[in-house]
Amino acid sequence: MKRIATISALASMLLALPFTSVNSEESQKTDTQPQVETTVVKEQKKPFTAFTGQVVKNRVRMRLNPSLDSPILRELEKGEMIVVVNEDDDFYAVQSPEDIKAYIFRTYVLDGVVEGHHVNIRLEPTLDSPVVAQLNTGDSITGRVSPINSKWLEILPPSDTYFYISKDYIENIGDSSYMAKINKRRDEVNQLLDTAYMASHQNSDRAFEEIDYEGIIQKYDLIVNNYADFDQQKTRARELLIDFKDQYTKKKIAYLEAKSKNFIDAESLQNENRRLSKAYKQQLKKLSDLENQMGSSHDSGNITIVSSPWMPQEEKLYEQWTEENSQGSMDDFYADEMSRGITLRGTIQPYNRNVKNKPGDYVLLNNYNTPIAFLYSTKMNLQDHVGQEISIIGAPRPNNSFAYPTYQVMTVE
Repeated sequence: MKRIATISALASMLLALPFTSVNSEESQKTDTQPQVETTVVKEQKKPFTAFTGQVVKNRVRMRLNPSLDSPILRELEKGEMIVVVNEDDDFYAVQSPEDIKAYIFRTYVLDGVVEGHHVNIRLEPTLDSPVVAQLNTGDSITGRVSPINSKWLEILPPSDTYFYISKDYIENIGDSSYMAKINKRRDEVNQLLDTAYMASHQNSDRAFEEIDYEGIIQKYDLIVNNYADFDQQKTRARELLIDFKDQYTKKKIAYLEAKSKNFIDAESLQNENRRLSKAYKQQLKKLSDLENQMGSSHDSGNITIVSSPWMPQEEKLYEQWTEENSQGSMDDFYADEMSRGITLRGTIQPYNRNVKNKPGDYVLLNNYNTPIAFLYSTKMNLQDHVGQEISIIGAPRPNNSFAYPTYQVMTVE
């Protein structure tokens, strides 16, 4: 009975134990098993690829930091290019423009080497200017004393200095080397423009025939045709080309006018030379004829007057006659005059009046002792016939507005 009571007591104690004790044990067994860990994989940001950006609006602000509250360094205009190297939220990080200068206090620089830790680099040579970078002992720099404040050195910003522009105002126009290529082409076209201008200016000072017209045209055409993406330089090249062509045309006109005048002068000189040569030959011919006449006169007992005040007039008439009879001699001239001569008859008397433009040396009187003509002769001596009643054949000559006609006496009978 006592044993049974003991068993019953044990059973009652077991039933009184909490049911959760079994569950706890099972739980402990489970925690000892390896657990499967869940890892949250964050999306990795792609590396940023630098590019050449172009400003799409005017007065776009470039700031010191990627914040609208950051100091404004400058305003960019539409079309300007910048190299974008990174991004920060709504801003692009851009390389420092080439024309931006930075300043370091000279006290911290010795022989081009920085002496000090965390030495500030500022945008202006003042302590109030924004800090854009810091340098440390041993960093090398190249610069010059600032013309604004001699206590500072003017240097280029460190290569890792970046500024910030809102993404809304930049467009991608090419890879990071594109801007350098464009700048190189800009330098090339500016150099070509300067060379073309200098060449055209120098050629404008030369004589017309020395101007290298085609060479200058080629220089300007090279700019217009090969650098069409540079509107300002292309427009300037066209303006200079128009100006050069205008100057060239003026020089050409002046040159042709001078050449034409020289040609006319040369032609006139040639004509005058021909005339003088012809007159010289005619004079030689007349001299020969006169010498022959003198010889003939000596043979016949008559003297031909070679030296006569009327010879210049006769020579002039002969020259006029040769214009239509180019091959004729003086004898031919007088033979022609003889064939058209007029026969007159009367008595010869000297005309000794001292008057201007005297028409002759003698007068021919009719039977009533009235003058009917003035006479002179280069063919014979009329003095030998003074007072004689004679018949003559005369060639009409200018009477210089006197009352009676004038004749050159060709023959006397």
